[in-house]
Amino acid sequence: MGNESAFMSLAIEDKLLQFASFLSHMRKDLRLGGLVGIYILLQQNHVGEEIKRVIIEELFTCLTEYELQEEVFLVCTLEAIGMIGPNEKSISRLGILKSLLCEPTLKHLQLHCFCAMMKLGYAGLHAVLDICSKDYNSLQSFLLYHLL
Repeated sequence: MGNESAFMSLAIEDKLLQFASFLSHMRKDLRLGGLVGIYILLQQNHVGEEIKRVIIEELFTCLTEYELQEEVFLVCTLEAIGMIGPNEKSISRLGILKSLLCEPTLKHLQLHCFCAMMKLGYAGLHAVLDICSKDYNSLQSFLLYHLL
């Protein structure tokens, strides 16, 4: 009971950092719980750019280790990245989203990757169009269909 009241008294930024610390935990349930906590707090509160950069860095670190993650965790991570929206840090890490989108073993995540990229503004759209122009793994028709 004491830990719960101590957590509830923390500032939003401190709660986000606490949840972010769970993203690299060995237990899958704690990783997903941390991600859900981040999602809810970001959805319900306005946070500063500095804390967004920290959270984005942690989220993209999870994506680089996609082989270790469950599908629901990856989908939620992509959704959180999209919800944060265009940010200097997320735009600089667009290559990770492009790699996931083009990965043939992750076809089930293509739509989620596409949506996250589109929520990153012009840079995300530019990255999608770059993939369309080269037709990686026959993605051209998929991407053009979803662009229209």
